[in-house]
Amino acid sequence: MQTSKLGIYVDLMHLLEKYYPAMFQMNKKDRVILGDKILDAILDCIGHTAMANSCPDERIMHINAMIGRFEHVKALLRFGIDSGILQERFRLPMFEYVARIDDGIVRWRTYTLS
Repeated sequence: MQTSKLGIYVDLMHLLEKYYPAMFQMNKKDRVILGDKILDAILDCIGHTAMANSCPDERIMHINAMIGRFEHVKALLRFGIDSGILQERFRLPMFEYVARIDDGIVRWRTYTLS
């Protein structure tokens, strides 16, 4: 299956589309310190998704790496919203995709291990 058709990949791209404009609503200092970290972590998850999809022999390793990076994304987003760095109006659109990605990663890992 093409990576671009995977549900997790599509949801990660939607999360990126929702996050990127929100990033520019942060003040410059926070955007450089926190915003770039979140952006890099989301892009890492996209990379791990592509690698997991294209390397069946190493799939579980990439899925596990993606789980770790995605936990990082969730923690940074939560901190950004709770501290007021990210505007509250971006919360619902982003966390809708966060929940879907979280569920998708768990299902993909379970399926791969069985």
